[in-house]
Amino acid sequence: MKSIVLSGCLIALLGAGVATLLAAQSPVEAVSILPEREAAATAFAREHHPELADLLAGLKGRDQHRYGAAVNELFQASERLARVQTRSPDRYEMELDLWKLNSRIRLLTAQSVSGMPEERRAELKNLLLARQELKARQLQAERARLVARLDKVDASIVEMKKNGDEQAEKELERLLKSVKGKSVSVRRSK
Repeated sequence: MKSIVLSGCLIALLGAGVATLLAAQSPVEAVSILPEREAAATAFAREHHPELADLLAGLKGRDQHRYGAAVNELFQASERLARVQTRSPDRYEMELDLWKLNSRIRLLTAQSVSGMPEERRAELKNLLLARQELKARQLQAERARLVARLDKVDASIVEMKKNGDEQAEKELERLLKSVKGKSVSVRRSK
């Protein structure tokens, strides 16, 4: 019975992506797992959500199909976060913290199948509040990036309006020179 509850917890924890994947495949069909993906996914879980890593290890021997689906989903999450870290290092910590919060929330929710003690309910509520706060911080950071971008756009507009005639004259000269150069080379080729 405990293994069924743990399997259910892990599936609920990893989200609808795994549930959809599991529904689309027959129970005997194994989900292929590349060894490097498995290693990366388990390392990611061990580092960022040890309780999830324990559930995953327990599932490995009992249900290869669900284990494979869970590993693939964890690997995708770790890869997405790695891309965020590469492209936007300033956003990485918040994205990772959000993943951790969501993972913990899903675990507590999944474990509540048999009822939720009051202390777990309080912990879950605190996690939800922390997630709201983190999302608000993300929005504030995004707003600051957009304000900075708008400031640059405004400065470009002012510069274009201030030096419009001069810039148009320079572009006109450049265009006429390029046409003269082309017409000379056309005449020479005839």
